[in-house]
Amino acid sequence: VTGMYESWVPKLVDALYKREPDSNVIVVDWLIRAQQHYPVSAAY
Repeated sequence: VTGMYESWVPKLVDALYKREPDSNVIVVDWLIRAQQHYPVSAAY
Protein backbone atom coordinates (compact mmCIF):
# COMPACT_ATOMS: atom_id res chain seq x y z
CA VAL A 1 0.00 0.00 0.00
CA THR A 2 2.86 2.40 0.69
CA GLY A 3 3.92 2.42 -2.95
CA MET A 4 0.36 3.19 -4.04
CA TYR A 5 0.11 5.94 -1.44
CA GLU A 6 3.22 7.65 -2.70
CA SER A 7 2.09 7.66 -6.32
CA TRP A 8 -1.44 9.07 -6.09
CA VAL A 9 -1.33 11.44 -3.11
CA PRO A 10 0.92 14.08 -4.72
CA LYS A 11 -1.24 13.96 -7.85
CA LEU A 12 -4.36 14.53 -5.76
CA VAL A 13 -2.77 17.43 -3.87
CA ASP A 14 -1.63 19.01 -7.14
CA ALA A 15 -5.12 18.67 -8.65
CA LEU A 16 -6.69 20.25 -5.57
CA TYR A 17 -4.28 23.19 -5.68
CA LYS A 18 -4.99 23.73 -9.39
CA ARG A 19 -8.74 23.78 -8.76
CA GLU A 20 -8.61 25.74 -5.49
CA PRO A 21 -5.33 27.73 -5.41
CA ASP A 22 -6.05 29.32 -2.02
CA SER A 23 -6.90 26.04 -0.31
CA ASN A 24 -5.01 24.27 2.46
CA VAL A 25 -4.32 20.57 1.97
CA ILE A 26 -3.42 18.32 4.88
CA VAL A 27 -2.22 14.78 4.18
CA VAL A 28 -2.65 12.31 7.03
CA ASP A 29 -1.23 8.80 7.26
CA TRP A 30 -4.32 7.00 8.55
CA LEU A 31 -3.18 3.43 7.89
CA ILE A 32 -1.83 2.83 11.41
CA ARG A 33 -5.16 3.63 13.06
CA ALA A 34 -7.45 2.47 10.24
CA GLN A 35 -8.12 -0.87 11.94
CA GLN A 36 -9.34 0.73 15.18
CA HIS A 37 -12.87 1.91 15.91
CA TYR A 38 -13.42 5.64 15.39
CA PRO A 39 -13.67 6.69 19.08
CA VAL A 40 -10.39 4.94 19.88
CA SER A 41 -8.60 6.28 16.81
CA ALA A 42 -9.95 9.84 17.23
CA ALA A 43 -8.73 9.96 20.82
CA TYR A 44 -5.08 10.08 19.69
